[in-house]
Amino acid sequence: MKQPAFYTVNKTGIISNTAFAMAFLWVMVAIIGIPGRARGFFQTSGQNIMDNDNNPFLVRGINLSGWLIPEAYILRIDRVHNRHLNNPSDIRNRIKQILIQEEDIQTFWETYHCNFVTQSDIADFKVQGFNTVRVPFNYRLLSPQDTPGVYDEAGFLKLDEIIGWCKSQGLAVILDMHACPGGQSYAPHSDPEYSYWYWDNSKGNWYERGVAVLWENNPEYFQATGRTPAFHKQRTADIWRKIAERYKDETAILGYELINEPYFYESAGVTYADMRNLFIQISSAIRQVDSNHIIIVEGNLFATSLEGLTPPWEENLVLAFHRYWTSTGLDANMQNYIDAREQNNVPLLLTETGENSHPWYFEFKQLLENNNIGWCWWGFKKVDTLTAAYSVAITQDYQYVIDNFRDSPIRQDQAKKGLMDLANHLATNQCTYFPGYYASLLDEQFGTIAKPYQANSVPGIIYFADYDMGNQGLAYYDTFYKLTEYSGGGTEFEWNAGGAYRNDGVDIWKVAAGNGYAVGGTENGEWLRYTINVTQKGNYDVTLSAANPGNAQMQIYLDGSPLTAIFNLPQTNSWEEWRSFKISNLLILTGTHALETRIIKGDARLAAMQFSLGPPPADDSSEEVEDTIAFPNPARDHVTFAWHHSATEVKIDIFNISGEQVMRIREVPADGHRTTCDLTTVAPGIYIYKITVFTPNRKIVYTPGKVAIIK
Repeated sequence: MKQPAFYTVNKTGIISNTAFAMAFLWVMVAIIGIPGRARGFFQTSGQNIMDNDNNPFLVRGINLSGWLIPEAYILRIDRVHNRHLNNPSDIRNRIKQILIQEEDIQTFWETYHCNFVTQSDIADFKVQGFNTVRVPFNYRLLSPQDTPGVYDEAGFLKLDEIIGWCKSQGLAVILDMHACPGGQSYAPHSDPEYSYWYWDNSKGNWYERGVAVLWENNPEYFQATGRTPAFHKQRTADIWRKIAERYKDETAILGYELINEPYFYESAGVTYADMRNLFIQISSAIRQVDSNHIIIVEGNLFATSLEGLTPPWEENLVLAFHRYWTSTGLDANMQNYIDAREQNNVPLLLTETGENSHPWYFEFKQLLENNNIGWCWWGFKKVDTLTAAYSVAITQDYQYVIDNFRDSPIRQDQAKKGLMDLANHLATNQCTYFPGYYASLLDEQFGTIAKPYQANSVPGIIYFADYDMGNQGLAYYDTFYKLTEYSGGGTEFEWNAGGAYRNDGVDIWKVAAGNGYAVGGTENGEWLRYTINVTQKGNYDVTLSAANPGNAQMQIYLDGSPLTAIFNLPQTNSWEEWRSFKISNLLILTGTHALETRIIKGDARLAAMQFSLGPPPADDSSEEVEDTIAFPNPARDHVTFAWHHSATEVKIDIFNISGEQVMRIREVPADGHRTTCDLTTVAPGIYIYKITVFTPNRKIVYTPGKVAIIK
């Protein structure tokens, strides 16, 4: 991929020779404001976006992806019929062919749009912690493709409504022309007006490909329409002028994002100067009627390049970029974006990212905000997904639509029912909600405090897939938990090999056991954490439900100490065969605890753990005199403690002579009668140790002893 080229701009200004003149200048700026900048609007100031009150504003936004531009992959229409381009206009035309009756067509799209996002959804964005909504739209919403110069008031009213909803909640709005006249790239989401079919030798079939006729001269397209890139460029500028004329006084609008994800080929005769000149042309058209709003621009190669965007051609401008399936660290590309911002003294904004795991979301968001880069996340709602905030279910009849979308004839009654199923199930209360989507972006404790995903009570059943919510290494540990490079269309949720239930690095399958889901694909050293509420103290039996065709081993920890010894899971003949395995006499006290299940080795599928209360332990504690020993004594780096009774668990507390606790060890002793402790971090001195032993039906507190530590 060609790397972006960056340019610096030298800026000059009047420098006063006296402190008085400088002070006077800043007083006047404070009184009258910066020339050409209207108060009450979002503006740029150096490398910052400033809000309506002239305070720095870090964008934390969500995209209304799929609402006004129905993308095939969002609706799953391309799962079967993927040889077609499946651009939004083509999808609309095919739905029109299927439904036939104008009333049915209108009912479907009205239901689709009304359910996709509501005023309540916008209010919830505010509650969750977003401050901005990016609204991707197709130019055809405002001006029909075949009638240049004609504008559709209904389309503008739809934008009016969403802007009004956002304004009522104090949310900023970015208007994003996601599909431009002619088409700004070959990709489906740009809705190119021209496409052709080509033979793919590697796949042995014909495939449809779009042409970015906003940039490229195409003889066949010109012969059919008489339209050239110059025509489409002027039309793009005209539509933006119309938008700016309508919203020039709207303070809720943060800015205008002129062209989403351009993609052109220099081999087709298109240059970066052509792109830059179009942006200047559009900006000039906007400034004829609107001097208030920020202009947002992004570059070639699907908004991954900034070449041609610098130096800035006006002061109220933001450089934008998109980033998917990449490192969450400060790599060379991210550094290039930051360098461009600093060299040109303009704000930098990420207006699309996502389509990854929740820990990737968290880590990348941290990188952005640590470098003063605002963001707008992609993926509000999608059909049958893990990567959005909400997943829309596929009904039997909508599955028929997916399977037969391009077929002719098609059973019109069933297809109509399937399409209406889609439109009705887009309602937020009909969707499956993934709380980790919002938490990974907006919960400040996501990386520091593991929180319960479900209320896990003991005694009771804990499902393995209901591990805590939080970042990798905090709520769970998985060896492969995020996608850092594009896989070329491989498994969709590669970080979750089972593709079910949750969007973390943990692999989860749909199964006929537990709550219908099982953690699987386990590897050595992986673990899961559960916040549990124990309502009754006692000895517990734990019954695990697992499928284990191999030789998997596990261990269970409680509050960081072993609750069980390492144990082998019973073998099964397949992943579909489930067997139970019981571990008995585990003493667990009342209260809130952190339970961890650790994979020692092997691949197993784990469905559930049932904690059942066994015989009650004795309530009394007995004191035993001179029944423990510490050796060697004095000790240097290690000391071994031994006791009389056979223990299923032991707790050893060590205090200095002032009575301050310096160490606590709680573990399952290997032979029941002794354990060795590491003293390398303990200072020399005389220490008191207290040993508490737990047996299947007793708790025994031994007489404290002394041990000397020397170095």
